[in-house]
Amino acid sequence: MVNNTKKILIIEDTPAIAQAVTAGLEQFGFKIEVATDGDEGLKKIQENHYNLVILDLVMPKKTGFDVLNNLKSIGNKTPVYVYSNMLEDCTKEDVINAGALAYFDKSKISLERLIGEVKKFTEQ
Repeated sequence: MVNNTKKILIIEDTPAIAQAVTAGLEQFGFKIEVATDGDEGLKKIQENHYNLVILDLVMPKKTGFDVLNNLKSIGNKTPVYVYSNMLEDCTKEDVINAGALAYFDKSKISLERLIGEVKKFTEQ
């Protein structure tokens, strides 16, 4: 069981995906919060401490890239995993260069593997 002080923010505008990731992570003792758009996510990151953020790229108000750029511009070092379907005009390297630790393609990774990656990261 993971120490339940590990707090994760999921920034995802699709409720079913946010609920599935939340349910999967809560089984391992993580404390989960959800933001449904980039603006709400940035506000939560600035007001709270998170061990990890799981970020979608395509969202209303602010995109995932906007969130990453804002975090970088204010010097916020909260670790971010991008969990999204790749945009046609960007690459995994673009996501990493924008400040994410890793990119996981929703269509190519199982929820179980994503949870495993989160557990591995937070146990370091």
